[in-house]
Amino acid sequence: MTLQLTYGEIKELAGSKVDNFSLWYVDNSKIHILVKVRKFLMTHKINVDLSVKEVRRNVIYLSYEGDISWLASIALGWGMLDKYIPSYIKRNGKDLTVNLKSIRSFPHNLEVSNIFLYQEGVKIVFNFKIK
Repeated sequence: MTLQLTYGEIKELAGSKVDNFSLWYVDNSKIHILVKVRKFLMTHKINVDLSVKEVRRNVIYLSYEGDISWLASIALGWGMLDKYIPSYIKRNGKDLTVNLKSIRSFPHNLEVSNIFLYQEGVKIVFNFKIK
């Protein structure tokens, strides 16, 4: 089973959680994310290039590099932004782990096989798990 999402569709899905968010293709292994966070009447930009490092069953290993505002950098260093990250995403420095099994609504008979990044969007290939 294959799921294909354009970057516009991903932006629309994330729009309910994030006020100002954009996402676009960098190369065949990275996408660029820009998030604007507004806190205490100040807007902070977080620009990151996100790479898919590995997919193992329903755990996706990502890493990021990029520039973020000095305040966002301090907030990340102190763990102040971690409370806004969903429980199924764990952050360790610049590495992120997304555990799809921890998402209640994720079908447990599906297993991620691979993720492909394209100019127009993301393609995720699933296998059906047979017990």
